[in-house]
Amino acid sequence: MIISKLDWVQHLTDKGKRTPIYSVHVHPDGSKFATGGQDAKIRLWSMAPIDDDQVDEEERQPLSTLVNHNGSVLCVRWNPDGKFLASGSDDRMIVIWEHDVAGVNRGNLDGAINLETWRPRKILPGHESDVIDLAWSPDNEFLASSGCDSKIFIWSGSTFERIRVLSQHEGFVKGVAWDPVGKFLASQSDDKSMKIWRTSDWECEQTIREPYEQGASTTYVRRLSWSPDGGNIVTTAGESGSIPTACLIERDGWKSQHTLVGHQDPVECAVFNPIIYISPPTHGEQRSAVCAVGSQDSQISIWWTAIDKSLTQVKLFDHSVLDLSWSYDGKFLLASSFDGNVAAIEFEGGEFGTPLSTADLQNTMSAYGFKRPAVVAESAMQLELEEVNAVREKEAASTRIAGLMGGASGSLEARPGPGVARPAASIAVNVPRITTQTETITTSGKKRIQPTFLSSGTGAGDIGTPMPRTVHDDISMSDASDGENVSVLEGRKRKASLHDDEPTAKQARTTYVLPTIAPLHRPANLLLPSVSDRLHVDIRSKRNGEDARGVECRNQDHGCRISCTTGTTRLWQESLPKPALHLVGSIDFVAVACVDGGLHVFSINGWRMFPYLLLETPPAYMASGGCYLMCISANGNLTVWDISKAEEKISTSIAQLLRPEISELRSVGTGPIPAVSIVGYMVKPEGLPVLRTSLDETFAWHIGMKAWVKVGNRDQGIVLKATHDGAGTIRYQGEQMISMSEIETMLASALVMRSPKEYNMWLKRYARKLADEGAESKAKELCDFLLGPMNRPTIAVNDQGLTQTSDHMGSWPSVVLGIPKRDCLLHILPILAKNRSLQRLVSQYQSAVEEIFDGERLVMLGV
Repeated sequence: MIISKLDWVQHLTDKGKRTPIYSVHVHPDGSKFATGGQDAKIRLWSMAPIDDDQVDEEERQPLSTLVNHNGSVLCVRWNPDGKFLASGSDDRMIVIWEHDVAGVNRGNLDGAINLETWRPRKILPGHESDVIDLAWSPDNEFLASSGCDSKIFIWSGSTFERIRVLSQHEGFVKGVAWDPVGKFLASQSDDKSMKIWRTSDWECEQTIREPYEQGASTTYVRRLSWSPDGGNIVTTAGESGSIPTACLIERDGWKSQHTLVGHQDPVECAVFNPIIYISPPTHGEQRSAVCAVGSQDSQISIWWTAIDKSLTQVKLFDHSVLDLSWSYDGKFLLASSFDGNVAAIEFEGGEFGTPLSTADLQNTMSAYGFKRPAVVAESAMQLELEEVNAVREKEAASTRIAGLMGGASGSLEARPGPGVARPAASIAVNVPRITTQTETITTSGKKRIQPTFLSSGTGAGDIGTPMPRTVHDDISMSDASDGENVSVLEGRKRKASLHDDEPTAKQARTTYVLPTIAPLHRPANLLLPSVSDRLHVDIRSKRNGEDARGVECRNQDHGCRISCTTGTTRLWQESLPKPALHLVGSIDFVAVACVDGGLHVFSINGWRMFPYLLLETPPAYMASGGCYLMCISANGNLTVWDISKAEEKISTSIAQLLRPEISELRSVGTGPIPAVSIVGYMVKPEGLPVLRTSLDETFAWHIGMKAWVKVGNRDQGIVLKATHDGAGTIRYQGEQMISMSEIETMLASALVMRSPKEYNMWLKRYARKLADEGAESKAKELCDFLLGPMNRPTIAVNDQGLTQTSDHMGSWPSVVLGIPKRDCLLHILPILAKNRSLQRLVSQYQSAVEEIFDGERLVMLGV
């Protein structure tokens, strides 16, 4: 669990002071989130700085500032497909925003440029007081709004026309939540009740009062949430024996059977993680939802609802927690507070357990009446193809019936049944012919053996010749007396048979010394993972607006079953004969490694890309990145394949990475050698494998030099961070750089890691360090590297219009990691200019690069 205070997220007054942030909500694709504040503005922010704290300062700026309300924005909610954003305010209005893809990026009221253009699609009037909460139905069909007029409005999710007004509450309605099955809407009010409304006729199904009768009336909001399977509702503002609680209302009977106790002040908001998990073995492997609760005591608690156990409780703010929002993959939780701050909690894989598959979740929901959406034919061609297929299946069935009845025409090749011998085939085997060697005894008594050529067995007389046993069949290995790396083979004679050459009357024992190569490192012996009941991977595609896909592998006694789903739709399913150890996937493929060493590769649509592949051992580790698949076998061999080209890219060993340090070897003396293991691994989208060992050392494979390069270690505080799509980065976790050498290491490491963003960042830090220390010789070397020859183009383009990394002579690459070197030079020259002792150097290179650009500009103009 990683907790971050997002200081760069803020809503300010005209005097620059923070105002309360009443609402926060993460976009369904996980790329951004929205906030609403007392400044009457809505701001959209990128999620990238939460996942990577080394991003540029520009990425911490708002993506867009939306202004259309005349009062505080109390709630912001994305619809499930992310197309619309709804906002409610104390100006009694609801605004529906949509992304204007063709819009021009305009400046906002703060003077900054909006990177995304969002325009009001429709304004929904009707509420007579503050609009406090909003909720979209799971199918996008409805939008519900509630407010201080004690009413709930139901709006169309497409036309945004008013459908119904629910007015049975007797106090401010401060929270609404939709049933994921689609049958009910839940609401919670200051009248100390919760109501369940039927969506079939919009009548009240049940009113629940008992858990809230003693609860406080001082909550600003009462935001409740429905569990992903529809079985429970977590509600706020409850109280049990003067202790504030969040109550769980069960769908069966609408009774409160469980309460979440742990806060000192009233609970304002609660929200379920969108994923159902199978809790870890240490907690009984129960199916459980995960719930986050925010309170007026400025604390957030996380719960497993199946066992009423709090995972953690943290204090992040100085005032009440007003809103909570999970990312749709369940890995991030965002919270907003009355003190004007937003915080994020990142949960690492496995903290909650194993995610429940979409199919299993839908099966659970089907008990409550959930129906999978029917797929309809979208064209006449589809109906024609279905008709052709039906005719073919009918014809095939008729043929099978005729065959069973003995009416099939034609003949089949007779196949011998059990116990029937098959005729033996004549097989020719090429075996080298063994001929007699010539042996002589010298005057000193030593034996000389003349080598004899072994025929290749390709001649006619060699076919099928059996290989006779020789007098040196019994061979044993003995230790070399001089300690060198040689193998000694000692021949021991036995009685000659009729097929043996005639031995001499007396033969001395003969010793042959054969050259060998001793292994430099002991082979690795990596432990295989245990077989899990379920394996799951989420694949989020950026192609053509495709929805995210979930791939699950469920192991059984004699094999496993793989299924791929998107939303509530199962796309494909496959069964394999052996249990699976690993499941990885990307937008290019899905790979499954089984316990027998078999590797199965499928396309994202379920097409088997290769036949059954048999590895040398079952893989101990497996990862995917882009079109590349990496496997590390149990004996330490690492292989990277380019799946798109069906070819091997890298084949090497990791044994040398698993050696303990020399100092540790000396410290143990004659004791057991300390074990080194792999604790982190990934393959980048460029096919670059990166590994981290238990010594906190990170290694990357240098493709050009074909060697492992250490890109980080524990002394420097450099760590590897891998993301879901394999786009790994390296970070420095120390307070400040101690030496220039460490910065140079990071710069070189970013180059090996093929990380342009990190390279650009460390290049600027390197320039800053050069300026601080006045290192003129190194500064000149760096400028020469980035400037290049004056007669070389800044960007070389070939005949097809494609950018080349070097000119036709290949002497000077014009770009580094896709960034033009001379652009980098222009960025670092102002940094170097901070030290006036380098001003002549800076002036020289500034003039040179401007001269090159001016010349290239004239060439483009045809002057």
